[in-house]
Amino acid sequence: MAVGNKDTTKAIVAIIVIILAVGFLIRYNQKRSQNPAIARDREVITIDCETGELCKVTQKAEELFPLKNPKTKRMTLWKAYICHDEQLLFPKPPEVQVRNCPFCNSNNVGAAQTKHEKLPTKMPE
Repeated sequence: MAVGNKDTTKAIVAIIVIILAVGFLIRYNQKRSQNPAIARDREVITIDCETGELCKVTQKAEELFPLKNPKTKRMTLWKAYICHDEQLLFPKPPEVQVRNCPFCNSNNVGAAQTKHEKLPTKMPE
């Protein structure tokens, strides 16, 4: 085989590898953008751990709780949870895993959503 043919073959193989890599990246990004589990900015219902005030804020994809209260500029916003049995909202400290309501011990709890904003809030002691 001549030297020129080897260089041509290498160039063709390199082009094919590049095309395949670009195709893979395009496909990977399409799947990623359709996956709701990928972290994105989102609106969350929070409770200020100092005042008990309910606050809806946008949590950036890279932010962790506690979040900054836009009024006080302090890191006092904890994620709001709902007790479906008591019909009340309560804050979840960042280091605590919520399995039960801190007031009635019911396991019928979950993350508060916008539709729960009108419910009363209660702070654990």
